[in-house]
Amino acid sequence: GMWCINATETQAGTWLIAPHAADWAHKPLTTRLYLLRSENRGASWEAVPGGRPNGWQWEPGRRMDEGRPLALDGQNVVVFARTMEGHIWQIRSHDDGKTWSRPQPTALVHPDAPPMIQKLSDGKTLIALHHNRRGDRTAFNHEERSELWVSLSRDDGVTWNTGRTVTL
Repeated sequence: GMWCINATETQAGTWLIAPHAADWAHKPLTTRLYLLRSENRGASWEAVPGGRPNGWQWEPGRRMDEGRPLALDGQNVVVFARTMEGHIWQIRSHDDGKTWSRPQPTALVHPDAPPMIQKLSDGKTLIALHHNRRGDRTAFNHEERSELWVSLSRDDGVTWNTGRTVTL
C-alpha cells in the first residue's frame, strides 16, 4: 500500500497509519483504503477492516485513497479520506481504532485530492485546507485546485464552518 500522510497516536498509545492499495491493472483504476494499527509501537500491525481486498471504497467510483487519521479525545479516532465523489470522506472509531463506522462524506467540498486536515495548538479545533470545487469525477485537473480554502471544526470534524478563501 501507499502511505504519504501523517500517522497518529491515540491517548492509549496505539499507532494508526492509513495507506491505500491500488489495482493498476483494473481500468479504470480502483483503490482501497486500509488502516494499519499497532498497540506495541510498531512491533506488529493489524490491517483494518481486514487484509486485502477488504479495504474501504467509495461506490460507485471504486476508489478511496490517502487517509488522514486523527486521534481525538479518549478512544475516539477519525480518518479523513480522498475520493472522486467531490467531498472529503470520513470513517470514525469509538474504541481506539478497533472497529469503524461506514465511510460517509463530510460537508467539505474537495476534488480528487489528499485531505489536508490538522489539529490546531488548542488540541480541540480541526483545520481543513481544501479546494472547495467538486471536480468532474473523471480525471485530475489543475483548475479544481486553483483556490485554497480554510474551514474550522470545533466538534471533532462533525460540522465545519463556512469556508473562506486563503489569500496570500
